[in-house]
Order: sequence, then C-alpha cells, then structure tokens
Amino acid sequence: MRGFIAVPLEARDNFIPLLESIKNEYGKTAKPVPMDQIHITIKFFNEISGTEASAISEIIEKFQFGEFRIRAESVGQFPGRGLANVLFVKIYSPDIYMLEKKLSSALVEIGIPEEKKPFVPHITISRFRKPTDIHNIIVRFGKEKFADETCRKLIFFRSELTSGGPHYEILKEAQLK
Repeated sequence: MRGFIAVPLEARDNFIPLLESIKNEYGKTAKPVPMDQIHITIKFFNEISGTEASAISEIIEKFQFGEFRIRAESVGQFPGRGLANVLFVKIYSPDIYMLEKKLSSALVEIGIPEEKKPFVPHITISRFRKPTDIHNIIVRFGKEKFADETCRKLIFFRSELTSGGPHYEILKEAQLK
C-alpha cells in the first residue's frame, strides 16, 4: 500500500485564490489538490506492507514532539527550473526539520531507510499532466503569505490512487504536545 505521514493545516482559506488561478489558467492540464487534502508531507511511503503499516502506526501513537509554528509563503515548482510538474507553497520552520529527522530515525529502527534526497518542506498545490510553464503563477504568488500557524497533529494516511484523484484514509493520528 501507499501511504504518508503528514502535518495537516488548519488555515486553508488563504489558498483559495491560488487554487482558483490554477483552475482558470491551466484548466485540464492542472490537477489541483482539493482544499481538504492540503497538508505538509513529512514522509512518503511508495509501497509498504501491512506489517510495516502497523509498525508505523505504533510509532505515530508513541511519538513525542511538541507543537510548532510554520509559515507557508511564496510558491515554487518541481523541477526548480524550466517547465513544472508540480506547484508548491514553501514552508518555513526550523522545527519541521527536527520533526522529520526524529521521525526518520524512528522509522530506520523498524527497517524503513532514510530518504536519499534532502527533505524540502512544502505543500503540494497542483500537479500537471504534462510539464507546464507556470511563470505567471510564480510571479503573481511569489511573495504571497498563505499561513502562519501552530501545527498540532501528526497523521499517518493511506493513499489510494483513483481515476478521480488520490483518496486518503487516516490510519493513525497523534496530537503533538
């Protein structure tokens, strides 16, 4: 199964102008993330077994990490230059790096290797069906402030890809305190 560990956001209304601009300007080329699915992914699992999912759930249940603040502002793209496959909002918080490091260490203990790529905290806003020039969006929303809030939860989701987009199911949720 596919899954991920994420920090949900409470303030989502500030993303509406960005999401509407994507829909209006890029139409069917864009696959914007639904408002209720906006989150910061800490760790993504492309394929895990039921046993691994149970072990991850136990880690989430026992995980100790305090609430922390993040700022979500400005937009970027993957890849970083040229045509975009993904539009994202940048996340600023020293604590989110510590959270990711602590979580990765706990996952290594149950046999899930650390990521080879460096952790880049972000909120995926839209994927594109084909590489797309999104320069207008980058310029228009490049300095926009979307959220400044305290993160209070850590959630382990199951992710199922469907023709209507991904479907998320909460497997385990924990309060950060």
